[in-house]
Amino acid sequence: MVLTVPAPAHLTTLKEVREALRGKLVIDATVSLDPDAPGRLLSENHRSAIEEAQEFLGPGTNVVAAFQNISYRLLREPSKQIDCDVLVCGDDPRARRLAMALVEKIGLRALDAGPAHYARTVEALTPLLLELNRRYKANEAVIRITGLPEKER
Repeated sequence: MVLTVPAPAHLTTLKEVREALRGKLVIDATVSLDPDAPGRLLSENHRSAIEEAQEFLGPGTNVVAAFQNISYRLLREPSKQIDCDVLVCGDDPRARRLAMALVEKIGLRALDAGPAHYARTVEALTPLLLELNRRYKANEAVIRITGLPEKER
């Protein structure tokens, strides 16, 4: 399941689907943006959305973070070529690999960004991208990591 909800709906949505998610992979695209100040993250507990989701859903469900740094405008247009990388975080390496395979299946480069606690850093890039979009009157600022070896496809 891919979860794409605003931060205020995150736990409420997970409560609704909790039982259906047992034993499944959840790819969580939620960014803990403050609804009252979208340029800032909610910083109550300094955890990422996937850390919150994994704690709530428990060990029977694998949660990974992906797609946090891609505008919904780009994701809702399947015919549009997106030139960016998708950083994938999560505590289960097998779950990360599966999520990365799904990301690559849709034509994007997936990068293994490590354990769930790194999702805090990935989420923190989103307000920066929003600010860059605002400053440069754009809608599509994304992340591209350079200097890594390219995978053969």
